[in-house]
Amino acid sequence: MNRDDRTTALGLHRFGSEFLKACELLIQQTDSIKILSVKYYLAAHSLELLIKAFLRNNKKSLAELKMLGHNLTKLLCAAEKHEQWDRLKLTAEERTAVEMIAPYYCGKELEYIVAGYKEYPALEYLIELNKRLSAGIKAQILERMR
Repeated sequence: MNRDDRTTALGLHRFGSEFLKACELLIQQTDSIKILSVKYYLAAHSLELLIKAFLRNNKKSLAELKMLGHNLTKLLCAAEKHEQWDRLKLTAEERTAVEMIAPYYCGKELEYIVAGYKEYPALEYLIELNKRLSAGIKAQILERMR
C-alpha cells in the first residue's frame, strides 16, 4: 500500500476535526489567558486539513496536495473549482477571515516570532467555518464511501 492509498479523505478529516476540537478546548480552558497565536494556529491548521480532506475526496493526489502546500488561499481556490464545494459555500465574512489568516499561517508567523503589526480575523469566524466545513465534508466523504 503506497502513501497515496494510506492518506484518505476520512483520515485527513479526522485530523482536521481533532485540531478544531483542540482549539475549542483551549478556548474554553484559557478564556482569560492571551495565547492567541496558538488558538489561531490550531484553527488554521484544522482548516487546512479539512480543505485537503475535501480535495482528497475529490480525487486530488498527495502530490497535488503537496503542491498546494499550506497556502489556505490556494487550497480554497482549488476547492472552489469542484462542483461539490457549492454545497459548502463560504459567506463573505468567512472568506475574509480565511484571507486574513492565510498569510500568517502560510508564513509560519503563528508558529515563530515575527515582529510587526498583525491583524487577525475574529477567531469565532474561523471556528464556525471549521465546524460547518467539518460536518459538510464528512457527509460528502461518507456519501462517496457508500
